Amino acid sequence: MQRLSLISMCVLSAALLACGGLFGTDDATTSDDATDAPSEPSEAVDDDVAAHDPLPQDQAAAGRAVAVELCSIKGASFKADSTMGVFKSIAVDGERLMVATGDGKLHALAISHEDGCVLTPDPDFGDGGVMTFEKKVEWVSASQGTVVASNGVFESYVLRGNTLAYKCAADGYIELDSSGSWGIAPWVSSTVEKVTFDESACVATDWTLADLGDDTQRKGNFSSIHASVVIGDTVFIGGSLAKSVDAKETKVIGVYTAAGTEVRRFGGSDSLAGPETFGWIHAINQCKPGICILDSNLRRLTIWDDAGTYQGVVELKTLLGLEYPWINDFAVGPDGAAWFAAGNDGAADIASGYIYRVTGLAEGIATRSNFGTSRMREALKSQKIQLELERRKTSVRDRLQQQLDEQSTNTAPASQSRSKGKGKGKGKGKGKGKGKGKGKGKKRKNGKRKR
Repeated sequence: MQRLSLISMCVLSAALLACGGLFGTDDATTSDDATDAPSEPSEAVDDDVAAHDPLPQDQAAAGRAVAVELCSIKGASFKADSTMGVFKSIAVDGERLMVATGDGKLHALAISHEDGCVLTPDPDFGDGGVMTFEKKVEWVSASQGTVVASNGVFESYVLRGNTLAYKCAADGYIELDSSGSWGIAPWVSSTVEKVTFDESACVATDWTLADLGDDTQRKGNFSSIHASVVIGDTVFIGGSLAKSVDAKETKVIGVYTAAGTEVRRFGGSDSLAGPETFGWIHAINQCKPGICILDSNLRRLTIWDDAGTYQGVVELKTLLGLEYPWINDFAVGPDGAAWFAAGNDGAADIASGYIYRVTGLAEGIATRSNFGTSRMREALKSQKIQLELERRKTSVRDRLQQQLDEQSTNTAPASQSRSKGKGKGKGKGKGKGKGKGKGKGKKRKNGKRKR
């Protein structure tokens, strides 16, 4: 078998450079890379490639182009024993990302666009960009300079700038409104609280959904809350309907006023395979033309308009270039860019964390830095070449094994191939062949030995 020649590698490389996304914005000399329309679909990627570094691919959904860029994380590494243990939540705080990790810590990552999407720990935050609290935190929300890190069961922590402003007695996963002055705090089957924040304290009061786990005391139509978001004066609640409301306990989105009046519900198709069906509702956020709903169980992001009509879907495995990602949360910044923090299984049963910047889902067009596009092309080129090398190695091994098998079949042991050779029978004399040798054995009759 011939080895992959340098010429073959060069030809393959040249062909692959034409693949990948074609969005670009930061290099005036290559302005032809910029476009409002979806890029041509990237070349199909074999399942084997997913075992290597992520190879994200742009998509078109709900009539819009969606561009993705894998961010470089410098000075930090996110790993865990499982994909679910890498990232818990993510939020945008000005020019930095706030990331809650599976070990209960809060990270601040400064965002830079000079060389594409680059993230580095904020040295002014906590200890080298990491802050720990009395209780582990699992959820984070940020707005207008206020950051709230929630434990879920116990108190939450309100941060201003790089310092802890105060503890908040409200529990649940708090989601702030756009002003940062109030938020909603749901927690599974508990009472949902409305929380207001000032400079030195928070105040929590029971909202319209209460005692969800108690069939006799429940207020509202939900028995369990999975996720929430506040957009303007509208609250979106994602969760399971109570059995008294729906015997199937369908997972739906409930739309409420800030005061707690239910306006409508949507989602929850009866078709298990349908895109309007939710395996679970992990996070909700604003996007065009209405909201986007993250369902990590089904590895997809569904898009809905303001009226609650299904518009399209983004397949997250393809978008992020990961074989089996776990994405527990996503965030949308003021510029319309969406940020996804994903965990994916790696070598030695260790899951690694990746962060992506995605445009085209919310405000603005789908754009990506030329640096990011070049990185995608190089990743595609190197991974395709590596895959070809691995296939050729496998082919060589298979051919050698086949040759060995054939040699073993054609060359039987000497005791089987020499049918007329000398040998000792049961008689005492020497003989050749079958019954023709001389020996002191018993007489034969008609060529057969007497018994």
